[in-house]
Amino acid sequence: QSQSQSQSQSQSQSQSQSPADVYRELWEISRAFDPLLGVRGFSPADVFAQSEHIVELVRFLRITQNMPDIPEKPVKPKGKHPNHALASTYQLLDKISHAESSLWMPPVEVPRMEKRVITPTEVYDELQTVIAELQRIKFRLGVERTLSKVKVHANKTPDDVIQNLQWASMAMPQFRFDRKLKQYDPVSLEKRPDDVFAIADLVLQKLKYYKRMRGIRVQATRPPAVSGLKPRHVYQKTLENLKKVVELRHQTGFGPSAIPLFPMRPITPNEVYALASRLDRELNLVYKKSGIPVNMYAVSEFEQKTPSDVFESMWKISYELDTILGSQGQTPDDVFQMVAYIKAHVRLLGHHLGYKLKGELPPFKAGLEPEHVIEKAKAVLRLIGKIKERAGMFSASAPTPQQGKLVTPNDVFNLVGVIGAEFTEVEIHFGISDQLSLPPVVSGKTPSHVYQQLGFVESLLEEMMGFSHE
Repeated sequence: QSQSQSQSQSQSQSQSQSPADVYRELWEISRAFDPLLGVRGFSPADVFAQSEHIVELVRFLRITQNMPDIPEKPVKPKGKHPNHALASTYQLLDKISHAESSLWMPPVEVPRMEKRVITPTEVYDELQTVIAELQRIKFRLGVERTLSKVKVHANKTPDDVIQNLQWASMAMPQFRFDRKLKQYDPVSLEKRPDDVFAIADLVLQKLKYYKRMRGIRVQATRPPAVSGLKPRHVYQKTLENLKKVVELRHQTGFGPSAIPLFPMRPITPNEVYALASRLDRELNLVYKKSGIPVNMYAVSEFEQKTPSDVFESMWKISYELDTILGSQGQTPDDVFQMVAYIKAHVRLLGHHLGYKLKGELPPFKAGLEPEHVIEKAKAVLRLIGKIKERAGMFSASAPTPQQGKLVTPNDVFNLVGVIGAEFTEVEIHFGISDQLSLPPVVSGKTPSHVYQQLGFVESLLEEMMGFSHE
């Protein structure tokens, strides 16, 4: 009972929290990392870069309202301090708040100046609020444009920051009622397969160039054409690629990077786009550290692309990554972890359906190779197909990855990833939204261990197909 009361109190507290409260907590976490990383906060040059970005955002908002002209830049003050820069930030926020009111949006709350010494880091923080509010106005108007990243210039002072903020305040459109409002349906901002395909195509082109610069001549497997797929299939393949990129990062000298679990909910193109964009950013770090420029590639525009088209492009990326990773790619330890995760989800579905699944661990067979594991994984995938049929699910299944003459742990990893995504769809169909923690990686595993665990999963699924409710 005490645990139930604690949970209800926690839920009521979480419901009373605002986005501002969450932002404040995240900022405190960020600040707590600074001494661990040796970071001493942001410099006036960093703050200036943000003020330049804000001026460009305001300029863009003026363009959306057919106001390309912009007031002249004000005279730069002299001898000012971060306190004055923060005051200018709040003056700009006040202009933004009035603009939001004119757009019938919940206006941002403008903080009061505190009577103490302000640091450049605190000004930087408040400028993030300014940027977030300007982005919110862009969404309200139904427009979207990614502005170029502003370079940090040395020898900048609070005077330069204040000059930009005053300029942005003067130029900030107020969306008055005596001027026709130019706006578009925000639904148009929802990502489409065309947008995701554009990111996938960009990743693929840059990855091929990186491969050439590395002198890798191994030809990647060419995936077959596919049809009838959904965003969840693309998300699964993108997630698979992200795991491989994290391994490539590790080989390049970077530390580990967190990888999301497959969401226990229907997947939208927006989520696929976000994951694909992260894939591009992670690879850009690898290119930069390797000294390989990829700036010649830009995002192209495509039309009438489907999730199947995007999946095929992501599949090509997966195979290209396999050739780059080679024998240093995914290991039996990685696959064993994924199978353990799938096994936990099979038990979760069994419990939901009222079964007391026991399963039977097959005898250990030493000396097995990845090709044996592939066959067992295909048997598990066929069983999941029968479960989907029994459950009245008629959506297309993800295509089975192809293997060459020499089957590798990468091939097993690819196929087990499909198994995980397919089974997640079954759970979502039955209303299961519980997300299980990923089991820890256990070292020293071989294809024989993976084969044995897949056999255990197979026995659990066979029970599910054959047992009746007790």
